[in-house]
Amino acid sequence: MTNIKRRISALAAAFIMMGAVTVPSAAKYVTNEAATTASAAKDSYFLYSWGPTKFRADVKAKTKFRVFPCIGSTAVASVKKRTYGDKVYFVQYAFTDDGIWYYSQYDNGWVHESDIIT
Repeated sequence: MTNIKRRISALAAAFIMMGAVTVPSAAKYVTNEAATTASAAKDSYFLYSWGPTKFRADVKAKTKFRVFPCIGSTAVASVKKRTYGDKVYFVQYAFTDDGIWYYSQYDNGWVHESDIIT
């Protein structure tokens, strides 16, 4: 049930943010000096929405906790074996172009939703 609630809230936040992101008047403020491309910045990602969440869950084996909520980000910690018994506590979520990510305050890193076992 909590998984469904998280997905619905992330989807609703994405639709709300779509209006703010696609405003044409914002394009006049973007210049070549201010633009950042994924090839130039390894840790670049597009954040659609984020917010607080509190739940415990297990993570899969060989899961990496990353500095930023994106696939190309540097790993700060990793799990060798699958955790059992809801050992990881997540306190924040981020909806990015790579998918939904959850932040573990204890591990100081972001985990992709596909690595979480609910």
